[in-house]
Parts: sequence; structure tokens; C-alpha cells
Amino acid sequence: MGIGIIIASHGKFAEGIHQSGSMIFGDQEKVQVVTFMPSEGPDDLYAHFNDA
Repeated sequence: MGIGIIIASHGKFAEGIHQSGSMIFGDQEKVQVVTFMPSEGPDDLYAHFNDA
């Protein structure tokens, strides 16, 4: 299975980091993005990490 990477942040910062990394290094396998928005609570964050 191997080791994956989760890029997590408040707001959409993680999405920007992922996009920039893809532009520099190309698309990478096993990289997931988790965003935590102001309207979400701890249960939502937990669910996002489990989905990643």
C-alpha cells in the first residue's frame, strides 16, 4: 500500500499548496488534501481525515 501524504489546513490553503506542488513536481500519487472550513466542527474534520 505504501505511505501517503495528507496536506491539511484551515480554509483552502492546502488546496493551493497541492496545486502549486503539482505544477512544480507534476501529479503525485497518494497525495490527499483536507480543508477545514469555518462552518465545520471537529466531527467534520475527523470525517475528512478518515476519507483521505
